[in-house]
Amino acid sequence: MSTGLHREQRSTRGSPTSVRLGLVALALAGDALPVASLLRADPQYGWDLRVVCGALTAMRHGADPYLVANLPGTDQLSYPYLPFVAWLLAPLCAAGPAGSWLAPCLFLAILVASCAAVMRGLGCSWGDTGLAALAAPGLFGAANAVIMTGNPTVLEVPLIVLAILAWDRGRHAGAAALIGGLATLKILPLVWLLAFPFLLADWRRGARAIAAGVAVFGAVLAANLIPLGAGAAEFTAQLTGAIPGQHSAIGEMSGGTRDPNLPALATALAKAAAIHHPGVPVTALALCFLLLGATLASVRSLDRSGAPAAATPLFCLTLLALSLALFRLKPYAYVTFVPLVLAACVAPGGRLRPSRLGALLLALPIAGAVAALPIIGGIVAAYFPLVALLLSLTALLAAERFFPQPSASLAPDGAPIATKSGTI
Repeated sequence: MSTGLHREQRSTRGSPTSVRLGLVALALAGDALPVASLLRADPQYGWDLRVVCGALTAMRHGADPYLVANLPGTDQLSYPYLPFVAWLLAPLCAAGPAGSWLAPCLFLAILVASCAAVMRGLGCSWGDTGLAALAAPGLFGAANAVIMTGNPTVLEVPLIVLAILAWDRGRHAGAAALIGGLATLKILPLVWLLAFPFLLADWRRGARAIAAGVAVFGAVLAANLIPLGAGAAEFTAQLTGAIPGQHSAIGEMSGGTRDPNLPALATALAKAAAIHHPGVPVTALALCFLLLGATLASVRSLDRSGAPAAATPLFCLTLLALSLALFRLKPYAYVTFVPLVLAACVAPGGRLRPSRLGALLLALPIAGAVAALPIIGGIVAAYFPLVALLLSLTALLAAERFFPQPSASLAPDGAPIATKSGTI
């Protein structure tokens, strides 16, 4: 095995103190923004949480939560979630105003605890777990967006952590079922189910996994909409913008700081280059996803273990790659990606790879440096979380392609070794 591969296998436990201190410093620097927002405790923060609490109040009084007229004090914003989301946050709504310190602290705690749980679940040491948990709030600026908006998307984080751990233990249908449940908070992550046929060697297992995810999604949807009776039509009408004179998420402008998604970024870059033909960004996106798919397939082919499923880091990277296809990607939605990128830094045996964690932590300052450049700087600043995600995904995929890790069922020299039953 090459020396470079040996270097790539080392965890932070065997890294020099200077490396660990450097990673800690980068993590603390990234945490500065969410901590500053947390300490500021601006009473204007938490506008999405105010909508959720307003919907809860409406439901308690027998009113339709999907009519903005029944949500006073929410700046005419509509409630876009299933009823169970409001009931889940009922204790938080009862504890204090949406702009208080309690909700941001709780949401930040959910993120940090979930990231610590996924690292421990993958076998990392307490030191590596603490380092990853310290890094989590600063990645992609997502925690800061959650603190400011109070958006309940952070509830997806524990579910994606459970899905990662289920995949790691060979419970692929269970992982898909958890993703199906996660998609009832925001429907777009349902696209992640497409990863299962690609990552599972047996197409029948992939089909069963997709069926499990769709079944859970449909069951939760039915359990929430059937009790609403005729009110279920209002839920659909609100999502599609069919209620006259009322705000709907589908009617919001796509792209920029409020919706940094890849299709909008491609269009913005084409306009900056004075290319006004609509086919150019579409072609560029097609080539981007073709290259991305070829890279993922190449990484998948490097697995020499004969395992029926891809390794956990590739599972996480595939979900991230599919996320780039989403046409709506709010800044707070990036919080769901944080456990995925951290789990992608863990080698078999629970070794946190310092070079990959360092690449994640450097993505934000590099994106910030590019944002200071002329011409494209303004575009990069507007799509800051997306640019950081693209840099992170590129670094992690390149590492997987050129510094492949041996499977959990292979010794460092490539010879088969015994594994626990059911782990693959």
